[in-house]
Amino acid sequence: MYYNVFVKYADKINDKSASFDIVLKELNDTNYVIEYTKPSDTDLGAITVKDGTDYYAYIDFYPNSNGVETIMDVNYGAKGVGEVSVSDNAHISSIEYSYLLGSRKKVSSLSDLEDAVKQIIAK
Repeated sequence: MYYNVFVKYADKINDKSASFDIVLKELNDTNYVIEYTKPSDTDLGAITVKDGTDYYAYIDFYPNSNGVETIMDVNYGAKGVGEVSVSDNAHISSIEYSYLLGSRKKVSSLSDLEDAVKQIIAK
């Protein structure tokens, strides 16, 4: 799920080709368990992806300058172990890469998150 969901959608933050409806359709065509909140006047779009283990991916959406809900952040992790995250802070900042293994730390790229992911998977 790390490559098929986290990496794939982390590369599509604020990309109009990755709107909520498009991402939901793509994920519904997989074997993952999908839970979601549709965007509305009161809720932002969000998708949780599970694979039947303790691993998960969260994809949160936020309206871009054209009002289309596009990916704002993507998280991948395991409950009680750690999490990696890519976010553009509601489309108002540059993309930030971080991980949580005891404490939150920022890194400079998606590839830099690989070491943290290896630690999460190893536990």
